[in-house]
Amino acid sequence: MSSARRIAQHRIQRLPLALAFALLLACGLAFAQDAPPPPPPPGQGMPPPGNGMYPPPPPPPNGNNPQYGQRPFPPPPPYMQGQQAQQQPQEPQQPAAQPATTPAAVPTTTAAVSPAPASATQASTASDAQSAATDIPHASIDQDAATWGREPAAAQSSATIEARKAAPKNVTTIERYVEMVPQWVWWVALALPIVLILLVWSVRRQMHLAGQSERMARHQRVLEAEQRNLRVASEQLRHQATNDPLTGILNRRAFADELRTLLEHLARFGRPLDLIVFDLDHFKQINDQLGHLAGDIALKLVAGIVHRHLNSDDLFGRFGGDEFLIACADRTPEQSAALADIIRRAVVAESTVCTPPLPGLSLSMGVARAVRESGYHLEDLFARADTALYAAKRGGRNRVVVASDDLPLPPAAETVTRQLA
Repeated sequence: MSSARRIAQHRIQRLPLALAFALLLACGLAFAQDAPPPPPPPGQGMPPPGNGMYPPPPPPPNGNNPQYGQRPFPPPPPYMQGQQAQQQPQEPQQPAAQPATTPAAVPTTTAAVSPAPASATQASTASDAQSAATDIPHASIDQDAATWGREPAAAQSSATIEARKAAPKNVTTIERYVEMVPQWVWWVALALPIVLILLVWSVRRQMHLAGQSERMARHQRVLEAEQRNLRVASEQLRHQATNDPLTGILNRRAFADELRTLLEHLARFGRPLDLIVFDLDHFKQINDQLGHLAGDIALKLVAGIVHRHLNSDDLFGRFGGDEFLIACADRTPEQSAALADIIRRAVVAESTVCTPPLPGLSLSMGVARAVRESGYHLEDLFARADTALYAAKRGGRNRVVVASDDLPLPPAAETVTRQLA
């Protein structure tokens, strides 16, 4: 398994835990910010109303408040009735009525009417006491409201009072917590699953792309190996098409192509080139007396000796049968003739010590030169080198002959001329 796929799997395993932790942390912070304030210590008055935990206080039933209009005074609360009774003055006891006679009838009537002012005074006193008792709670409520930073009940608008009246009275705990959670928390809770899905999709996509990349890399390695094999096979085919299978040197067509290119390059700068054509003397007798295997050994021996005496820029090829070609540039005529003679002597010397011995193996060699005066034509150069080879054969074999104008032409040259390419 590749490293990219392992990393993607670890990310997928850790992703749900991290998202759950983030969600719990966000919810905890939201609840901590919106938690209800602690209750006030005793004696500090009522906590501020309107936060959903405590109901707002009722409006003060003050009959003299223009905010609420003129209303009748409600009866005093029970705990004030005893105080009111204590505060009411005791009426003086009147002496018991004396039995009166008929003449005292008028005073009796007057006495019956006289208690009326006392009753009115008592009613006024009771009304003042009731009003004082009624104003005590409102003063306490106004003081508590001012303590908690609220306006007095008398300054509240009627719209606020109506809204409080219309507010629901019974609120469950779940609804309270729902109201406490801010709106952005719900958006975060809604966005987290979408983000989780997108992250999982992206990780799976990354794993898929990593797998595809791995497969493509594997296919690329296979293609590179096949390309190397094709290159090797192409090189082998090219070598087979351009090289002699027995000796490994250039064949006739490949040598002609290389020589033509070299002549064009040398003709551009006027540099000389020497062409050496040679064959094995009495090669047919070697095949007939020692066999064709000995003939192949003789050809390989000659090719190896020539390779040891040539430079990397020189061309060496097989014309066919027992005939070979050498092309060397930038040499003097003496150097080319000396090179051919060195090769001839080396073949004669090594033919007697090889396995099996090849007595009588020698070379006949003809040398022709291409310069600006004679021209750089391939066929003309080969014809002059072939004429020099024929002269070496006629001269007794095992020798080197340089082409010149006074050399006799081969008998077949009058009718058919051999072509290099």
